[in-house]
Amino acid sequence: MRVLAVCSIAVSLTALPAVAQLTQGAVAPSESFSLQDDGTSLGSNPAGLGFVEGLEADFLHNGLYSQSRDDQANALYLTGGTGALALGLGFDWVRRRGCTEIFCPPGGGAVLDADRPGPLPRRWVVSTALRPWRENFDIAADLRWAECTNVQLNTPIGSPVPSCGFDRKDWIFTARARVARGLTLLGQVALLDRSRTQGMVGLQVDLGHVGASYAPVIGPGDPGDVWRLRASTERWPSLRSPLRQAVELDLKKALSHPRPGPLALVFGATARDPLAETLAALRRIARDPATRAVVLRTGGMPLGLARAEELRAAI
Repeated sequence: MRVLAVCSIAVSLTALPAVAQLTQGAVAPSESFSLQDDGTSLGSNPAGLGFVEGLEADFLHNGLYSQSRDDQANALYLTGGTGALALGLGFDWVRRRGCTEIFCPPGGGAVLDADRPGPLPRRWVVSTALRPWRENFDIAADLRWAECTNVQLNTPIGSPVPSCGFDRKDWIFTARARVARGLTLLGQVALLDRSRTQGMVGLQVDLGHVGASYAPVIGPGDPGDVWRLRASTERWPSLRSPLRQAVELDLKKALSHPRPGPLALVFGATARDPLAETLAALRRIARDPATRAVVLRTGGMPLGLARAEELRAAI
């Protein structure tokens, strides 16, 4: 999200995780309800999809490891957005050692069951976030609790009931610091059920159209980890290469109006001024410290004297 401060209240239909057990879908490293503005918003804050541009695919993994169990929650989110319209398709699955696929169905139903089926409580989330220095530093606080009026003493597979009631709430504090372009430090501290404290410290690396993040879970109980893989058509701020590069710009091609395709003859098409696009590209190149030289190909430019002078001044 691009605003400096936001306060959100929402109702989510997933189950709170029981002690040392995965009962809900996978989450991204150092996830906060208020800070979600990418494809992973599909899992817990769908309003964040309004900030998605282009196509994006995310794979999330949450693992809980010990000598006696190997629980995993995984999710694949496919999202696309353009302007005011965004669509998403998500697949969640939970794997627990010691039970068959018949008694351990995929976790996607826990997210989508609006009628609160027997073993699943309703989870409430109140979250607030601040971005005091644009998007260089984020801090957030989440308050979560479960409403379990419909939950039985034990689930059909004999699992313990999650902590219920506002008096057994969870506080989760999240921080993200962008130490360099494309490199983000992740941190989170959680006070769970007034009795346990857990945290995670991780790293996120972005390379334009792909990215990855990883964070181990620190605290009492079995060890675990959380990681995410991203692929998107929208270009994210990328980690800079230590090698300087040169850019070649063909002005004849850049300043030519694009030819309309067959669909444009039926539905119409809009196009921005090629000169304005070229000037914006030159400004971006000027701000990029990784670019050492610019080569301009100028033969046969489709410009009059006035616009050619405007381009010369920009260069």
